[in-house]
Amino acid sequence: MKFTLDYERMILLDAEDLAEAGIKRAYGSIMPRLREYVSEPAEVHEVVDNETPSYSVNCSGLEYPIYAPALLENDSQSWGRAAYALFKIQRSTDEVGIPLIRNKRR
Repeated sequence: MKFTLDYERMILLDAEDLAEAGIKRAYGSIMPRLREYVSEPAEVHEVVDNETPSYSVNCSGLEYPIYAPALLENDSQSWGRAAYALFKIQRSTDEVGIPLIRNKRR
């Protein structure tokens, strides 16, 4: 099956921004697109503790730790954890059989 990318519908995300308590904001930016495929996208809750410091997100009963003193952090691993968390949250709907990415013809 031939697939063509529609660059006009592209949503740019920055892993550093995600890791700096930006996952909920980024999820909100993809929400209009997500609603094309899912009637009720899952809610995302951020837990930020500036004293510790730590940051995690919760979605559908799962916690995704992004950074905390107990987590290994070198070479910006929190960026990778943040990107992983966002895409895992987005794809969680796919696991119940609803494709989030499909080749739509206009």
